[in-house]
Amino acid sequence: MDMARSRSTPLGRAMAEQMKSSGKTLNELIAKKATSLFGPTANFNTLSETQKNQVYASIVESAGKSNPQVNLRMMRLSRAGKGLIVLSIATPFMKSIQLRTRFQKWGDNWLLTVRALPEELLAERWLG
Repeated sequence: MDMARSRSTPLGRAMAEQMKSSGKTLNELIAKKATSLFGPTANFNTLSETQKNQVYASIVESAGKSNPQVNLRMMRLSRAGKGLIVLSIATPFMKSIQLRTRFQKWGDNWLLTVRALPEELLAERWLG
């Protein structure tokens, strides 16, 4: 978990804090773990002490695990971010190539015009 947190960005941390601000209460966690461990009809108040301890241990154990849905979302956003970086780097290069092509065309046209001028002047002078 610490490694994943160290690789996170400020935006990722803000999203995680927002998700955790509306977390589940202890009673909701107890009810969820009791039903997952002992079936849908399980009532935490009627469980034995060892079963209650199993529920508490399960809650503590799950607290150390990462949420697979969050991991998937983080992976997708990471890929999207990398794609945006590549796009932002590629865009100026494409613009410079387009400008260079335009200047080359302009230069070629200008050169053709300059070459044609003396021929036209000579033709006017001699043919007059």
